[in-house]
Amino acid sequence: NNRSDTFTGTGHGTTLGDGFQNAKFFALQVDQTGTVTTWDVRLEGSLNGTTFTQLLAHTNVTGTGVTVWQAAGILNPVLYFRARCAGLVLGAGTNVIAKILGTQ
Repeated sequence: NNRSDTFTGTGHGTTLGDGFQNAKFFALQVDQTGTVTTWDVRLEGSLNGTTFTQLLAHTNVTGTGVTVWQAAGILNPVLYFRARCAGLVLGAGTNVIAKILGTQ
């Protein structure tokens, strides 16, 4: 499963998962459009599609276009996952694009 969400402010991206396939390996990449001052984008997972827990984080310190990988699969695979923009200062930029990937 993969998804790309564009953020111009804080909020949640589209939730992925059909509730029947579990994912345990994840990657998150964030690209900026223009020169964005700061961002804090997180990848969150859930068993029920309602209560989410942070799995990965990506900030401007990590760098634009850099992929954050999970080194090992999580112990309890999740059925749903989504990107969440927890903080964003656009500065001279327009938005950030979060690209997420979840596999079994």
